[in-house]
Amino acid sequence: MMNSSYRATLGVAACFVLAATAGAQNQRVSPRPRPQRPVEVPPAVVVLPVDTTAGDSIRVIIERDLDYGDRVQPVLLDSAMADDVWRPNKRNINFDPLRDTRAKFAVRARPISTGLRVEIYDVARKKLLQAASFRLPRLPRDSVLQAIGRRDLSARDSLEREWRLAIHGVSDELERWITGTRGAAQTRIVYIDHGKLKIVDSDGANVQILPTVGAALSPSWHPSGRSIVYVEADDKGTQIAQYDLRTMKSQILTASPRGLNISPVYTRDGKSIVWASGMDKPAELLLASANGNDTTAKRFVGRTGFETTSPTFSPDGRQVAFISPRPLTPQVYIMNVDGTRLRLLTPVVAGKRSYRTSPDWSPNGEEVAFMQQMGDFQIWTISVRNRVMKQLTTEGENEDPSWAPDGRHLSITTRRGEIGADKNIWVLDTRTGRMRQLTHSNDARLSDWSPILKPNF
Repeated sequence: MMNSSYRATLGVAACFVLAATAGAQNQRVSPRPRPQRPVEVPPAVVVLPVDTTAGDSIRVIIERDLDYGDRVQPVLLDSAMADDVWRPNKRNINFDPLRDTRAKFAVRARPISTGLRVEIYDVARKKLLQAASFRLPRLPRDSVLQAIGRRDLSARDSLEREWRLAIHGVSDELERWITGTRGAAQTRIVYIDHGKLKIVDSDGANVQILPTVGAALSPSWHPSGRSIVYVEADDKGTQIAQYDLRTMKSQILTASPRGLNISPVYTRDGKSIVWASGMDKPAELLLASANGNDTTAKRFVGRTGFETTSPTFSPDGRQVAFISPRPLTPQVYIMNVDGTRLRLLTPVVAGKRSYRTSPDWSPNGEEVAFMQQMGDFQIWTISVRNRVMKQLTTEGENEDPSWAPDGRHLSITTRRGEIGADKNIWVLDTRTGRMRQLTHSNDARLSDWSPILKPNF
């Protein structure tokens, strides 16, 4: 039989055990940390000297294109190291100095009679990975220019633009070799600047004014890149017009009598133009042939009895997204092009004001970019599949998104500063948030990004 002191000892021990157990139960157990997505580090590449051209040389253009593509990181060499690695008159590449850099790849481009021979090497293995020849237009020498007239100088300017476009194509192919995804440097962006229709290369070079009769608005590229549809405005109203980049002339679409005609786009096959039209009644979507032969437009699909504007087509051309109020503020809707399966895409929360407009369907078909006003305008995307929204911009005011053909970048209208500050076209990397200024004006807006363009030479 236990004595009283032994029982007391057991009791004290039990109390300690119970207290410890209770304390353990009351403690908050820290959750296991979620695995973090590794930071994406773009592969580094060195572009070796191509020739002795100063200024915006082939090498500089390619380096800049790869940088702007955001999938590859160019490593810039000083002149001494570049000469040590390779010079245009040398035969073999000296890879040893590149070991002190982060470069995984080296690009060597050499002029040939038809254009450019381009090679890419694995730096660590000193091995040629891929090579191809690219055609370039032949430019006249500077000494020849002194003896030719103004008309020929204009032709040379045009040839230089196509030469640069061909170099952009080399950059895009290099990006494909390195990452498996083609770049979007071989493109141009159309925009409005003080009512003038302008286009600019994807790197901000070669700004061109396209002459129009009236003020221009809302430009959009043809899927082939050969023409641009836009709104031409004067004191009597607006009409839909097309600018042919081959003839450098514009033509009014006769199926759009002067009145209120806005937000034109081409259908995905390029055969028709769809735009919003309305005067005394809510605007609705109309359709007419892009060849200009239609004298009257046909009614397209939309929300009957509600204003319907800003159409944008899915990549396969089977669906269309557009803007319509529900019931008072604009929202993004989508439907099949035959008018079936109409549905609201952007979610509406009761008691919470939201204003969504300027939709643009992504090249991969998975999301729609748009601008949303909740105080100021910012750029958002929404998943077509699950309606998950993502805000892409926060600084300043940002409007009118347009997808690049790579499905990663957007051209947007951006105003930094207070109301009344300059507006310009910027390029936004939707993955990293990086932004770069494309135009340098005080009223550049309403941009549209072209498809991949083929040089004309």
